[in-house]
Amino acid sequence: MSEADTIVFYWQDFANWFVTIPLLAQILLIIAAFAIIALAIILVYYVLKGVAYLIYYLFKGLYYLFKGIGMGIYKLGEALYYAISGKQKPIKQASVETEIKEQFIQVKTPIGRSYNEPSRISFCNECGAKFTRKMNEQLNTKGQVYCVHCGNIIYNMPIDIVS
Repeated sequence: MSEADTIVFYWQDFANWFVTIPLLAQILLIIAAFAIIALAIILVYYVLKGVAYLIYYLFKGLYYLFKGIGMGIYKLGEALYYAISGKQKPIKQASVETEIKEQFIQVKTPIGRSYNEPSRISFCNECGAKFTRKMNEQLNTKGQVYCVHCGNIIYNMPIDIVS
């Protein structure tokens, strides 16, 4: 019996068994076969994708490792060159970007001084109610307070002294 005859024998045996089972079981068996094939294809896809990512990140890591080693050797050689030759390392000029950043960082100082004195205001100008201690503290720290009786806002304006 050759190999082809063995395959034909098992196929005929399977076909006879498949035909003898009920129709609903045949349909479910076909659906199960397609589901298993689809899951196998998905599994193979994700395994290959994982292997590809592994190889990619391995080579990326090796690239950065060799780049760092090469840069270190280059900087070491450069430092030894300047140390042995006695020459000074040339200073790089500041780029335009750092000049722009420095322009934005500069803070203008005011010509005059501005400061808040402790408020001497102790009554609401709307309803005439006396401020509480907490209201006076908030007026001195934040510069504004709401009257607890009428809701009017009272400002403590800073005193500007121009010299």
